[in-house]
Amino acid sequence: MSSDKKNNLKYPTRLIVRDSFPTEESIKLWEKQEEVVRGSELKWENTIDRITSRANPRSLERIPKGSSFIFEFIFSVYEEDENNLMGLFEAMRLLEDNYLGGSGSRGYGKVKFANISITKRGQDYYKKDMDEEVIIENADISEAVKSIN
Repeated sequence: MSSDKKNNLKYPTRLIVRDSFPTEESIKLWEKQEEVVRGSELKWENTIDRITSRANPRSLERIPKGSSFIFEFIFSVYEEDENNLMGLFEAMRLLEDNYLGGSGSRGYGKVKFANISITKRGQDYYKKDMDEEVIIENADISEAVKSIN
């Protein structure tokens, strides 16, 4: 349940995050690169012990740059309120300005949300087998936010 403590309002919601799968373009990109195995590459790094001068090589596993994935969020709102959906978009924007996973200071984990589509399934979709309402298709976050305001 989401709540707005300042206005003492409560709006029940549920966010389901489905598994993410690589696009066909990403799979083809990975097949062209020898160092990529099953969608990940090993990046070798080295640290030097300053006292003994001993090298400590290690590998990090990461997704190759330029990879893209298809994913789905199911955002259920049980009482109408656009602010709940705006909170999700705010979180996505914050993630774009940060990073996903570890080693973000090394440039790993940069993400960009693209090709966003929003559809609405009201009660009639489930009760009367009506079509879903397409709000926006293939948009970036800014366009998606404008479409629900």
